Amino acid sequence: MRGGDEIFDEFPDFLGLDVRAQPGMLPESSATFVMDWDVLKAGNGKLNLQLVANYQDDAVSIATTQGAYVSAAYPTPVPVAFDQEVNQSRTLVDARLSWLHEMDNGQALSIALWGRNITDEEYRSFSFNFGPDLGLSLGQWGAPATYGVDLRYQF
Repeated sequence: MRGGDEIFDEFPDFLGLDVRAQPGMLPESSATFVMDWDVLKAGNGKLNLQLVANYQDDAVSIATTQGAYVSAAYPTPVPVAFDQEVNQSRTLVDARLSWLHEMDNGQALSIALWGRNITDEEYRSFSFNFGPDLGLSLGQWGAPATYGVDLRYQF
C-alpha cells in the first residue's frame, strides 16, 4: 500500500492577491492498494491475479489562475485570480487475470483478461476555468470501464 498527505503552510501573494487555493493536481490525500497473487502453479504454467485500487481526494487541476486583464473598461491592467473547478474524489479499480505457460525451449505464451476502471466510476480528470470574460470552464472526463484480452508470445 502507498499513501500521501500534502501540507502547505505559506502561500505568497501574487500582485497583491491572496492565492491560498489548493495546489494544482495535488489532492490532500491519496492511497494505492496493489495485490499481485499467483493463484495456481501447475507444471510450466501459472495463473496470476492482479488488483489495483487507487483513491484520490478532491483536487483542482491547476492552482488559482493568476493574471492581469486589460479591456476597454479597464485600460490599466487589473490583477485577477479565478477559482478552479474541483475534480471530485474517486476510487478507480483495475484487474488482470493471466495464464502464463513457459515452454521447454525458453519461450512463453500468455493470455490475460483485464479491466480498467471496472466499477465504471465517472470522474473529471482535468478542468480549467477561463474566467468570466470568456464565460468558459472546460473539463475532461476519465475513461469509462474498459475491458480487453492480451495474447503474448515471448521468444
